[in-house]
Amino acid sequence: MAAWRAGGGIRRRGVGVFGAALLAAAAAAAAQTGGPAAAPRQTARPTGAKALQGLRLQAERQTPDQAKNVVVYGSGVGIWDRRLQYRVEDATLQRALDALEAAGFADMPEMFGGGRKWVTRRVSLRSIRLNKDVLQLLQGEQSQAFKALADRLFTLLEPTAGNGVTASGIGDGLKKVAAGELAPETLQLTLHFKPRSASAARPGFLLQVADGVAMLQAYVGETYGDQRSLGGEPIRKLAAVLAGADVEALPDNLYAADYTEVAIAVLNHRKSLLARQFAGMKPDAHADRQRRFDRLFGELKAVLEPSLPAAVATITAPPAVPSAAPSPDPAPRPHY
Repeated sequence: MAAWRAGGGIRRRGVGVFGAALLAAAAAAAAQTGGPAAAPRQTARPTGAKALQGLRLQAERQTPDQAKNVVVYGSGVGIWDRRLQYRVEDATLQRALDALEAAGFADMPEMFGGGRKWVTRRVSLRSIRLNKDVLQLLQGEQSQAFKALADRLFTLLEPTAGNGVTASGIGDGLKKVAAGELAPETLQLTLHFKPRSASAARPGFLLQVADGVAMLQAYVGETYGDQRSLGGEPIRKLAAVLAGADVEALPDNLYAADYTEVAIAVLNHRKSLLARQFAGMKPDAHADRQRRFDRLFGELKAVLEPSLPAAVATITAPPAVPSAAPSPDPAPRPHY
């Protein structure tokens, strides 16, 4: 299996001329009537050379017997049932977008049905053109068109048997993310450090990794700063640090003078570590495992330290003062 490294293995895709054709048709109609071009109707299909870079399409289907889930990204990464990563080919992704367009997904209401909140179908799309979720509940009025759309997406996106990468556990998954065998999109990570006396010199932080992007917020004086995107660059470094710490062997609760949380998910494997001043827990309660955790969190912080000053600045920087608008030139005095 080829590594899913940035710049190798996955290529960014262009999309077809669907959007351009809509605009051209509208302009042609306007030219014939002499009026302004009519705005094209809302569309689920992203357009433009870079349109798929942030695309995320998810479909869910639940019955009393089983639940199915598939997520695909514009990068070409697909995740089936949260347990298997596979490659989504250009033609497959195009057909999925065609199915959304043909069904009128962009114009559908957010929910079909009512009553008990038992979701039978859900489709979610995130793109530069549209952020939309539609779900269908078990009871109430049903939409056969939406049901057919969700089922069509599963038919299109279901990977062939054996065509993918799995992880045997959280440690194996972290090693594969670090090595490039699993894509950054397969890792979800929360690092939360909340000192009792957080300052600009010793800030806390909240890091959240999801969908292949790391977002960082600083914490100073009981205030969280603005989210700053670190992109995907630190994700493999963080995964490598976690992989080397054997996190599966660490207890879920440990000691720390300040609130410290590490929550990890790779595909369908999860591990959460919470360290704080638990009642009755001494700093040396877990002996060597406590020291391993302290060393681990120090290494994770070291990966983020170059990015913290800019994150802190969103809290400590004085608010920008709008410059005064230049005074208009006085009107000339009339001469009588």
